[in-house]
Amino acid sequence: MEPIDSLIERLRGLAEYYAPNPLATTLLAFALGLLVIFVVPWNLNGPPSLLDPIPFIFNTSQFIFNNERFMTRVSPITLFSSHRKALKNARLARFYLFSTPVFLVSGQQNIRTIFAPSHKVGSEAIFAENVFPVLYRMSKGDVRKFAQDKSGRGRLPAPGTEHVPLEQRYWYGYEHVHSEYLSRTQHLRPMAEWFRKRMSRTLDEGFAVGEWRTVSLIDFCKRQVAERSVESLFGPRIFELNPGLLDAFWEFDSNIFLLTLAIPRWLSPGPYRVQDRYYAMMSKYLDAAWENFDWNGPEADADWEPNFGARACREVVKWLRDSGFHSQVAVGAMAMLVFA
Repeated sequence: MEPIDSLIERLRGLAEYYAPNPLATTLLAFALGLLVIFVVPWNLNGPPSLLDPIPFIFNTSQFIFNNERFMTRVSPITLFSSHRKALKNARLARFYLFSTPVFLVSGQQNIRTIFAPSHKVGSEAIFAENVFPVLYRMSKGDVRKFAQDKSGRGRLPAPGTEHVPLEQRYWYGYEHVHSEYLSRTQHLRPMAEWFRKRMSRTLDEGFAVGEWRTVSLIDFCKRQVAERSVESLFGPRIFELNPGLLDAFWEFDSNIFLLTLAIPRWLSPGPYRVQDRYYAMMSKYLDAAWENFDWNGPEADADWEPNFGARACREVVKWLRDSGFHSQVAVGAMAMLVFA
């Protein structure tokens, strides 16, 4: 019980700071102590816990709103004083994100153990719970399609799921349509060639031979390189339709972490406004591509064309539509393809 006693003393000190009245101090410390003892699933034989001055709140808020400082505080890990010496070289620690336990793991051997063949480490649950509903804007019904598909991402269904029809193997279909058109040389070659030509022109126009200039490598990558990269994947018309796309994307990039936490819009509307602006631009690109592309024309099997850009984009949105997903899911998929 020593860690809990230590925590109660810390809570009492916190209560004295915020409630100078002795009775209020005692009641607040007692209430917080009960909250921590009975609500948090303590495991004194498990990994040590990060100090959380305001239980459930301090670590959660710092992790969300000042993650860089949180990670700096984690190493070296600030733990209960009675554990500091014993955990000088600790590679495992725990904290609570709201009331959900989160484990911090470091060290080559620990990482190797987690990803050993005997352990199943997948992202399906994270996608179904955090990514699909918010970033792909899937309805509950759309998310349920993935959540109920236990056949896996492999070409062959997982043992016991051989009966699942191919059209209902959503994880496999999602994985296959991306890997097929984003890994094969024949589909990547036109994207690479477009990028090479456009990037060469950008360098020729912006940087004269024999002229010395000082540039920010980060800014150059975020602007010129990013624009040419997006063009090579989505075609040039995406910027013709949305001149401010890069600014909207980088603002979205800065808020994506908060969005994945699924904080309600009424509580934190800013990230959602940023997402709305960026997704509206991707929707405009998709609407124009669908309207101008001839699915029965000579470019139906083209690896690159100016409407959708790379074939990967066209095939992903087509698979989503053929699989019965809402049109907004395709917008989210394209928005995340830029991010990826």
